[in-house]
Amino acid sequence: MLDVTGISKTFNPGQETEVRALVDATLTVPTGSWTIVIGGNGSGKSSLLNAVAGSFMVDSGSIAIDGTDVTRLPQWRRATLVGRVFQDPFAGTSPALTVAENLALAARRGLFRGLGPLLRSRDRVGFRDRVASLGLGLENRMDQVIGSLSGGQRQSLTLLMATLRTPALLLLDEHTAALDPKSAELVIAATRRLIDANRLTALMVTHSMQQAADLGDRLVVMHRGGVERVYEGAAKSRLRPDQLTELFAELRMQDRIDTATAGMLAEAYIEAR
Repeated sequence: MLDVTGISKTFNPGQETEVRALVDATLTVPTGSWTIVIGGNGSGKSSLLNAVAGSFMVDSGSIAIDGTDVTRLPQWRRATLVGRVFQDPFAGTSPALTVAENLALAARRGLFRGLGPLLRSRDRVGFRDRVASLGLGLENRMDQVIGSLSGGQRQSLTLLMATLRTPALLLLDEHTAALDPKSAELVIAATRRLIDANRLTALMVTHSMQQAADLGDRLVVMHRGGVERVYEGAAKSRLRPDQLTELFAELRMQDRIDTATAGMLAEAYIEAR
């Protein structure tokens, strides 16, 4: 389904602010897999999702979604293949439009949009049924401006909008990180239902070690812009949050050792001169 091969991306190359966000990152997500991605700050996990979504062009490597090479396609050209939910509950909707109007926009993602009416009466019934499946009672608030809803309600609707036209790949970019614990639980429950019901292929970034251990069938650990480890099958099902926390501690320790070694080598070089 998703084939990422040797992609690299450096921002501000040659400048003091240079950042190597991705370094020869390679990853395959099989059809029907719910793959979880974790990593420390600056490990490249959000950059990976941005590269797949087309938020920026990679410097090298290739990206294919459902057999289509999208490496050089702009973000809007990938809209027919990719659905995405952002960390910010307010990023994926139009706050001044109603719930029904937002759903009508999502239903036309990647399609030609003419000058006809945005929302037709026959669409309302289908939208209402889909919203009812969230179990939040929002089917009775279809004409309410979406900007007036809570973060959890809005994020649940954003998730529904991202899957209204079944995407080849669903990208979840820390989509519960900005929510309170109760709202996060509601959104995760909705995520489970939608992925299972639609048999979606999903790539999900999270900071939560509990989510990383409990959700999905595969786990990818990113470090220094590349894929460090992949857990799947029985190895994934046996993972516990404390084991992942220990792994992060090991990687941070390795970074400190490498930084110290680099410093000593630099000092030795200066003295030798």
